[in-house]
Amino acid sequence: MTENQGPIWGESQPAVPQFPRDSKNPVSNPIKLKSSEAHGLGVASIISGGIAIAIGWIPFIGFIALPISAIALVLGVIGFIFPLATKKSGLKMPIIGLVISLASLALPFLTTSALINEIDTSEFREAMADIGESFEEMSSDNNRAVMSQTKISNLQVGRTDSGEPKISFEIKNNSERNLKYVRVDCEFFGNEGQAVYKTEFTPVSHWGAPAGSVEFLGSGETWFTEDNEFFKIKKSDLEEWDSVTVEFKIGLIEVD
Repeated sequence: MTENQGPIWGESQPAVPQFPRDSKNPVSNPIKLKSSEAHGLGVASIISGGIAIAIGWIPFIGFIALPISAIALVLGVIGFIFPLATKKSGLKMPIIGLVISLASLALPFLTTSALINEIDTSEFREAMADIGESFEEMSSDNNRAVMSQTKISNLQVGRTDSGEPKISFEIKNNSERNLKYVRVDCEFFGNEGQAVYKTEFTPVSHWGAPAGSVEFLGSGETWFTEDNEFFKIKKSDLEEWDSVTVEFKIGLIEVD
């Protein structure tokens, strides 16, 4: 029978030799530290992107969530860069945030485009055209009603001693609306009743007009000529005019 050369039970085991740890060897420290900054930025990106998605699925209205989506994207990008720059772990949350933020950016365009394609039919276009015509008719009827209450009065025409045309008149706004544009159409006639010259003036214009005009004519207000230079009609343009016969009328108005 052979003798057992193994260690005797209870006998102390030989000590395992300890070697100094090489701090420069990456294998000796395989566990990377987690970047708390990247984790926080990733969570913020996920929350922001989720809010943007909650709003972005609504057609047209969803576009107001695009700034939130952009913020989520920026947070995700910064959170993605942090671990790479610091050589730490923690890419998971920023990547999820980036995916959600990109989805929230695209969602409003997709839902709005889908709705437009769904309703963009010939019947829908005809209905919208009818609505547009109705609004134009309402606006036109309103302008005609106001125009009928805008009167030209105290019209005086003639020539100066030097033969220059001399014209003055007043415009009274008898409506309850303020006027932001008034065009006066003028026609001059010769001795035989023929029209010899046509022109137009803009005594009221919010876009800007000659000196002597105003930007607005309020309800109940009156505009009147203060300076004959306002008209700027050359003497040569009215050589055939009989110096008496003219026709002044309101050609166009716009209400405020």
